[in-house]
Amino acid sequence: IVTTEGSHAVSVHGELELDGHRIPYHLVPDEGFLGKSGKWRKLSPEDRLALVKERWNEAARLKLEALLAACAREVFAVDGIDPLRALSAFMAKYERAKVRCTIALDRVAAARGRQTADKAAAKTRDAVNLSRYPESFATAYAMQRHFIAVLGPTNSGKTHAAMEHLQKAKSGVYLAPLRLLALENYTRLQEAGVAVSLITGEQRKLHPDATHVASTVEMLNPERQVEVAVIDEIQLLDDPDRGAAWTAAVCGVPAQTIYLVGAPESREAIESLVARVGGTLEVRTLERKTALQMDKAPLLSLKNLKPGDVLIAFSRREVLNWRDKVIEQGLSVSAIYGNLSPEVRQAQAERFVAGETQVVVATDAIGMGLNTPARR
Repeated sequence: IVTTEGSHAVSVHGELELDGHRIPYHLVPDEGFLGKSGKWRKLSPEDRLALVKERWNEAARLKLEALLAACAREVFAVDGIDPLRALSAFMAKYERAKVRCTIALDRVAAARGRQTADKAAAKTRDAVNLSRYPESFATAYAMQRHFIAVLGPTNSGKTHAAMEHLQKAKSGVYLAPLRLLALENYTRLQEAGVAVSLITGEQRKLHPDATHVASTVEMLNPERQVEVAVIDEIQLLDDPDRGAAWTAAVCGVPAQTIYLVGAPESREAIESLVARVGGTLEVRTLERKTALQMDKAPLLSLKNLKPGDVLIAFSRREVLNWRDKVIEQGLSVSAIYGNLSPEVRQAQAERFVAGETQVVVATDAIGMGLNTPARR
């Protein structure tokens, strides 16, 4: 018995056998809801058992497995994907079966979309000569630029030195992958007394005498020369969807000193690109300041959440769903996801940092260097 969507429900697990494949599942049947939590608590043990038997029996099992099998057949019918990876969506203890079937099919659609995009990209690479791409950024190409790659894991302090140099520079630009990260460092520069503007796809705060700009990477101005540039999350050079923006930034940012801040695995790509672009390269590698440990046991239940924990989900709907579940446990919550305005997202993060909320529920955007000190 689990609590989900504000109700008690039967959560069942088993295994389908389909075309020689064994497909495990752990789901809430669509008919498996037992009523709101208050109503359930009032029932006697005998009435609870009778209700569970009414909701989960052989007929209910056959109906559930027929639904899952039909979904699985649709997944197996698609060529060129890993069907079992898509069908891992069936392992979701607190979720409705019908919802997880939709998610499995969404994963298939996304995989097919990626296949189409990869084919289109391959055709473009074959058709277009990019050998003179760096030289197309005339302002940057005419400069003698020095690149400093600061590479390290999360919590290694890699951004700190770069931002210190940026603050002291006569002019500069900070380029981020996320609006919230651009806003965070815009605020950081403001608090250091720097005249700075914020420019993202959805927001502009223009200082009339700005010497610095904090922006998302796609908003780079390749014509405005500056003393220092900081390009954050440089490992996204390799991202199939947005990597071109980081490539353009490295090729085109007209700065004397350019910090490339990110994960260690980006070193090879950085060295290759800087060699092509021209300029000098210095590589600094940092170690994590605090130990990162894997818990020896799974969380198992939201009852085991503690202040300082962060839950990561992968859609707005899931963030809101988990937020409600955490609130039911009596914990205060900050929720962070992409559709919130930048100011609201920043305020939610700041409430957690200040200790006003105990738990964060967020999308994976929080992994892009946002200042959210998580205990777990």
